[in-house]
Amino acid sequence: MRIAALGALTSVSSVMFVAGVKHAGVAVASVLSSTAPMFAIPLAVIFLNERVTPRALTGHRPHPGRIILLQL
Repeated sequence: MRIAALGALTSVSSVMFVAGVKHAGVAVASVLSSTAPMFAIPLAVIFLNERVTPRALTGHRPHPGRIILLQL
């Protein structure tokens, strides 16, 4: 049952992403999808009680600069 629920959630998220690209445009959607990793670490700490390692922070830290660079 859990796998079916996760599959349904994944399907819905994919459809919502495509609908967002359609309505917001590719430029806006690419910026928003590029920010997903910036939210993944804090949400994992809050909801999943994950431990943040220095390696994760190293990969997470320069991410906003890469988003700006990609959008130039």
